[in-house]
Amino acid sequence: MSTWHRARTKGELLALTHHHDAILTEAPTESLAEALILTSGSAWATALLRPTYNHGTTVMLTGDIGLLHDLVTGPPFARWHADHGVQSLSIRRDAADTLASALGVDPDQMEGWDTFITRTAPPPPRHPIVDLEPSDRDEMDRFLAEHSPRTDGRPWVRPGQRWVGARDAESALVAIGCCEVEHSGVPMLAGIATAKPHRGRGLGRDITAELTRGAIAEHGVSALEMYSDNDVARTLYRSLGYREVAAWLSGSPSR
Repeated sequence: MSTWHRARTKGELLALTHHHDAILTEAPTESLAEALILTSGSAWATALLRPTYNHGTTVMLTGDIGLLHDLVTGPPFARWHADHGVQSLSIRRDAADTLASALGVDPDQMEGWDTFITRTAPPPPRHPIVDLEPSDRDEMDRFLAEHSPRTDGRPWVRPGQRWVGARDAESALVAIGCCEVEHSGVPMLAGIATAKPHRGRGLGRDITAELTRGAIAEHGVSALEMYSDNDVARTLYRSLGYREVAAWLSGSPSR
């Protein structure tokens, strides 16, 4: 027997999803827009709206795969989806084939990305890491355009960002990264990049470690997201204590 719910607060949503870390990191603390949840015993599936800084608002679908199919094919989801009018979708990756027909998506045309989280501070960095300032923005923009063009990192576009970097003997940037609190209330790392000639020296690891330590000291948790095809980054983040809490495919319906 399945039961439909509408959560009006993040606390309600977390309780219905057993405080799953994917919900903690992705669901907004405000403007939850009544997340839709389907439960059966201890299993759950949810559809929620996730606002982002760089990619607009997306409908996120995660939870038990069988219940997810029941959720997206049920009349309450059709009404809920129509009420919000959001076409961008982020789907639990291993459920995409099951949901593709019902949602009108082609998994092969969607982009894969993963969410990681840790509550354990890694060892301190080995290289000197410095805090960067808004006055460094032009240099940082050029650096990211050259060395990490796919990044979602946007230096100093919002208050509350913390950017750190490493510089060489001539004071040129050789690595940078950012931490800022997301709509979810969880600090998220972004924009981590190392200059191509300096890769393999542990600079990206040190940037990540410094930002992670700061986030955990202030918030007790640190999260990050990465494109699923970046195996080098995956190995690095795991070695610093991060663990995957969700694997996604994102895109829009093809019809």
